[in-house]
Amino acid sequence: MFLEIPIVIIINAFITGVFTKAADLFVEHGYKSSTTVKILLGIAWGFFGSLVVIGSPLLGAFYFAILLSWIIRYKLDFYNHGIGGALILLTIFYVRPAGELVTLILVPTLILFTVFGVLSREHKMKKKLSWFHRYNIYSFIYLAILASFYSEVWIVFIASLANVFGYHGIRYFFKEK
Repeated sequence: MFLEIPIVIIINAFITGVFTKAADLFVEHGYKSSTTVKILLGIAWGFFGSLVVIGSPLLGAFYFAILLSWIIRYKLDFYNHGIGGALILLTIFYVRPAGELVTLILVPTLILFTVFGVLSREHKMKKKLSWFHRYNIYSFIYLAILASFYSEVWIVFIASLANVFGYHGIRYFFKEK
């Protein structure tokens, strides 16, 4: 299937990162836009995130863990966030990723994103370590270790890296304008 081709997964993950941050920028960070634009950004984020999930059940488990962490930490706080998250969750429930490797991705990722997210939000992380959370370095360390035992996890690592590049790339693009 076309969506399962690694480069397609990686491109969709990058685009998901772009729309994730764009949905944030036009609600929380003062960029003026219409309600329609905000809704379309949420739909685009959810659509491309869903394509990633369809392409790889392992990424479905990874995205599911992140979405659960965001729900726990009240990060889906605007309707466009809710739209994007809901579309991805519906796709995850449709795909139904299962298996031991899915569990090895889901549970530790949920714990890592929740713990580091709470520490960051509560300002318990030192300024010197803020990059560790901002770029999700903890998840890359875990995924690299897991990939050394299960080679199929490398797609999760690379797609997550593409997502982070998309997310922070759009963030820096708008920051300089």
